[in-house]
Amino acid sequence: MVAAVYQSICRRATPPAPGTERCRARCGRARAGRLAALLPRSAYASPVHPLVKPLLIVAGTVSVGIGILGIFLPLLPTTPFLLLAAACYARSSPRLYRWLHENRWFGEYLTNYRAGRGLPVRGKIITLAILWVAIGLSIILVEHLALRLLLAAIVVGVTVHLLRMKTFTEVPVQQEPGPPQAPDVDYSTNS
Repeated sequence: MVAAVYQSICRRATPPAPGTERCRARCGRARAGRLAALLPRSAYASPVHPLVKPLLIVAGTVSVGIGILGIFLPLLPTTPFLLLAAACYARSSPRLYRWLHENRWFGEYLTNYRAGRGLPVRGKIITLAILWVAIGLSIILVEHLALRLLLAAIVVGVTVHLLRMKTFTEVPVQQEPGPPQAPDVDYSTNS
């Protein structure tokens, strides 16, 4: 597995043999280990044609854009587009794939979803609140009964999906004990 990552990272006109000095000097064992842990097996299972890589990068970037829009537009799903972007980046660019999974806004969400851990309670509450407010407002503003029923079905369906999704609790980070704090004492002489 690491040999395949070495080969994909260090590829030039003729790919170096895994473990050769040229490959180690260019990549380093630590970088190859991080990429091997981060990339899914399908990312390096078969080579991608050089003309397809830019198309996959464009498709992944468009998917990230649509996924970001889906955060703010309740009828547009976020997760499928982020998963599609991850798949496109995994086949075309390890750097963009790593960026997607290490992104501070949706990297943890995407990693937890792909690992099957689900959503934290806080994320579910915020998502459901925004969903119900936005679609509830849309239901009030729409005049056609058929559209109102469609929006109601969508909000109920998404709510059921989110409630059935696994919930995980975030483990708080333990802080090391520091020096004892001095008590707050009022030394004013207002008697």
